[in-house]
Amino acid sequence: NNAGVAVGNANGNCFTYSNGAVTLVNLPAAATGAICYGINDAGDIVGTYLPASTYRGFLFSQGVFSSIAVPGALDTFVFGINNGKRITGSYETNRLSGVQTGFVLNNGAYTFIGSGLSYYALAINNLNQVVGYNGGVGFLLSGGSSTTITNPNATTTPAGINDNTIIVGNGGFNCCGMSGPGFLQSSNGSFTTLPYPAWGINNAGQISGTSGSSGYIADPSGCAPAISVQPASQTLTSGQSADLSVTATGTAPLQYQWYSGSVPISGA
Repeated sequence: NNAGVAVGNANGNCFTYSNGAVTLVNLPAAATGAICYGINDAGDIVGTYLPASTYRGFLFSQGVFSSIAVPGALDTFVFGINNGKRITGSYETNRLSGVQTGFVLNNGAYTFIGSGLSYYALAINNLNQVVGYNGGVGFLLSGGSSTTITNPNATTTPAGINDNTIIVGNGGFNCCGMSGPGFLQSSNGSFTTLPYPAWGINNAGQISGTSGSSGYIADPSGCAPAISVQPASQTLTSGQSADLSVTATGTAPLQYQWYSGSVPISGA
């Protein structure tokens, strides 16, 4: 979250991690097989557990554990929560079909996302923008419209989004984990490949994810900017104008300053 607190799981236990300290989450005994996926700035935690033979989502807020089950669903999975307590997840009615339907839960009311494929709504920011994937294709829902997210370097599974619309993700996802290299998509749409799967990003640019059987927190100060595509040379006659572009990688947001020789160009 934006206080730098992450959630995770180890040896069947949920925990929070902050400033190098691990604290176990004291879930009730009924929360068997619990996996914690998301936490907001108030410390509300969401995830999925297995009380019997079917999966259920949960919200753990101020010491109160609440089960989440989509009406008529066989299994309900919960992944993300924002500061307005809007919760994202997915559900299925038949495990053999492989079909999941995404949802956003807001104050007891469900808004469903997609049908016919596997729609997973994995994260929601404080602008109520939702990221996830359907049938292996990433998506961003913002203001009622859907945008496809396609990492040109790998399979695209967006798993986290901050309030600057910077998105992180990985190469694949199921209810138990992530796979493939990670990625970061800046607010201008450019991609940066990350060495490990990424699950979340806060407004300070800190990224959480997994590396093998371990988790990690990546601080943005360690991701220096670098130019990946230099501007192309152009030949012009006197008085003509030129449009130059450059592509850079690094932790967003990035800032640019053009120079003529050693002199900064005002406004460029």
